[in-house]
Amino acid sequence: MPSTNKKQQGQNFLDLIAQQAGSFDQVVNAAVLNDMSLTEDIAIGIDVKNDNVSDQGNVNLFSKKNKPATALRNSVEDISTQEGIGYWIIEKTFKVS
Repeated sequence: MPSTNKKQQGQNFLDLIAQQAGSFDQVVNAAVLNDMSLTEDIAIGIDVKNDNVSDQGNVNLFSKKNKPATALRNSVEDISTQEGIGYWIIEKTFKVS
């Protein structure tokens, strides 16, 4: 029987499969099972199913208080509009003289 988790803020499809399977080995199988693309932008609260566990230790690590959430950005422009040393790009916005 497949396990399901609802997408939370900051999570993407890969985060949910890592949470359910314990690794990324099952990503393609889960995409087929859910009829979704690996890069699909899914809405918060959508159930994502997975029917295999690859690493039970990692599944146990991801508890209700400890969920993976990469909060991937939609485009490179999001980064380039930010200010400060953490967002500087060498030879583009950060010049070494």
